[in-house]
Amino acid sequence: MSAILERMFIEILNMSLTACIVIAAVLIVRLFLKKLPRIFSYALWAVVLFRLLCPVSFSAPLSLLGVLQSESAVQGRMEYIPQDIGYQTKPQVTLPLSVLNETVNRSLPAGNPAASVNPLQIWLYIGSRLWALGILISLLYSAFCSLKLHKRLRKARHLRDNLYRLPGGGTPFVCGLIHPHIYVPDSVDIGRSDYIVLHEQTHICRGDHILRLLAYLALCLHWFNPLVWLAFFLSARDMEMSCDEAVLRKIGSGVKKDYSASLLALAAANPDIRGVPLAFGEKEPQSRIKNVLRYKKPAAVLLAVAVLICVPAAFFLLGNPGAKEQKTETVEPYIETEKEQTAETIEPYTETDFDGPDEQEEEDTEESILQLTPKIVQSGEVPDGTYLIYPRSLSRSLRGFDRFAVDIMSDDEIAASPLSGLLFADDCVFMVNREVDKIRYEEVNFDEFAELTDAAFSWINPTVRCVFRGGLITEAALLSAHYGTGITYEPMAEDDWYEFIGGLEELSSAEMLEKYYTLVRTEDEDLDSPVGRIEIYTGNIGDGDSGIVLFYDKQGKLLDTASAHHARAGWNNIYLGHVDDADYVMTVHIENRDDYGAYSYQVYWFDEKGNPMQIAGSSFTFGADVGYDDHLFANWAGQLQHYLAHSHLLLSSQEGELRTEPVLSEADKYNYETLKP
Repeated sequence: MSAILERMFIEILNMSLTACIVIAAVLIVRLFLKKLPRIFSYALWAVVLFRLLCPVSFSAPLSLLGVLQSESAVQGRMEYIPQDIGYQTKPQVTLPLSVLNETVNRSLPAGNPAASVNPLQIWLYIGSRLWALGILISLLYSAFCSLKLHKRLRKARHLRDNLYRLPGGGTPFVCGLIHPHIYVPDSVDIGRSDYIVLHEQTHICRGDHILRLLAYLALCLHWFNPLVWLAFFLSARDMEMSCDEAVLRKIGSGVKKDYSASLLALAAANPDIRGVPLAFGEKEPQSRIKNVLRYKKPAAVLLAVAVLICVPAAFFLLGNPGAKEQKTETVEPYIETEKEQTAETIEPYTETDFDGPDEQEEEDTEESILQLTPKIVQSGEVPDGTYLIYPRSLSRSLRGFDRFAVDIMSDDEIAASPLSGLLFADDCVFMVNREVDKIRYEEVNFDEFAELTDAAFSWINPTVRCVFRGGLITEAALLSAHYGTGITYEPMAEDDWYEFIGGLEELSSAEMLEKYYTLVRTEDEDLDSPVGRIEIYTGNIGDGDSGIVLFYDKQGKLLDTASAHHARAGWNNIYLGHVDDADYVMTVHIENRDDYGAYSYQVYWFDEKGNPMQIAGSSFTFGADVGYDDHLFANWAGQLQHYLAHSHLLLSSQEGELRTEPVLSEADKYNYETLKP
């Protein structure tokens, strides 16, 4: 329930930010419509109401939001604040005004992987509760006011049709939803009330009572946004004035003085029908009188101008930025791929090849992989070489990455640098990896590459291997074709916990192990394995229970270590497996936070020299705006289960509980049915 509330709060914040831009635009357009009938200004407020209540919209080639934000909407939504921001190590927002991004992003507290919660999660927890409390207070106030009004309406006398007389003072008002009634207080002169009754009937015919109910609902949801309050009151003014003008058009401008006199009689009355969503009364008679007295039937030319202004403006404000089409030549499939696979044709994993990494992966490891640095970005040109790029958005019109991540540099600093974009060469070769836990690149055309890359931006900066020649990208390889479904190949990462504890208290890693840890169990490997001995330790250095597995060769040299910690971010399951006359080590991380989570696994072994060699590696993330493909996840879980079925447990800290018993198989514990989100 907590996670759902926080997701709703983030959704409302994104909708509110979008509405702020639209409200500001409507306020500007209103200035040009000042001398035109108010019905046009009133109609534009419907666009604001739509943005406040509906999180999705259509894509349009021309959109105000597209002018302010280069990337397209995520599944029809404008996402300035990502749904998983509370779980990000470096939280980032993309505000409509880019000049604010750097200031806001610098003020966001960084995540702490070792902690059970990130600081931003605490702020989201508090903010979502305050938001819900504000809604609750608004609804309770409305219920209280509605109860008071209901008691007063019991004394009303029926006159005719839907018209009622009400004892006491005040102004006429409409109350009800399906069958709305008009109530005229006794203090209002019945002789002068005919115009006002016609005014209220016009409200009902136009459906204003329904729109005001929706506007009040939007106000309750966005009570923290001052611009929404301004829009609520200005839209009410435009509604009343446009209704006055509709009455005058119906009965003629010759009654302007009498009509104004009716409004003047209401000026001294108390117009308050506050806090009742199903009732609204006459407000601001003074400003309405001025509008009535200067009202003239507009010329047809002016009406045409108003339509030409309002209709395009409405579409310009309603539409989200869409993906721009880019025509490219179709590239033939990669000829070295053994079997062309798509998301629909991938079969569950059945056999494991332990001869080492794929040929393509070996090529990757032999290359000198570089990273973009602030120095390169500030120089304005990327030197020739192979780089790992982490783009934030891809521009089809520029045909390149227009936003990308660089360590310690903000988006604004990158945008202001000479290297403001990474462009593809005209003959650039595009490739994607369709495998789940290995690398086997397949050549694709630009449109497919762009589509698969775009799918990742809702929750992650994808990894793209780029070859630069002459400042342009001549080869771009997307690490995973399944980013949009939360599945990606994961390169092998070194476990540095054993190294980390070395130096604490000015002791070496071995001395810290001897002081704070206990040897729980050992295992000796056979002669065919590079590993001679495995030692499993558990202990506590003062930050909670943890465990370490040490792998030694036949001569007693330490080859590698793997660790597990009781903290959620440190949960690990470490297994030793054997299949096809070969051994392997497997680490599995299972983290499920209600409607958000991340699973990952690594499978590796050691070559003759004792170097760790990856066999497979993959991760699955769900929640936030990550899509879910059940077929792909079944395949992902099937491969995980295959490795688990041929292994036994060395060490586990899953759910914060340390285990070292040699369980023969945990394939059933972490299978498709148990892990499916």
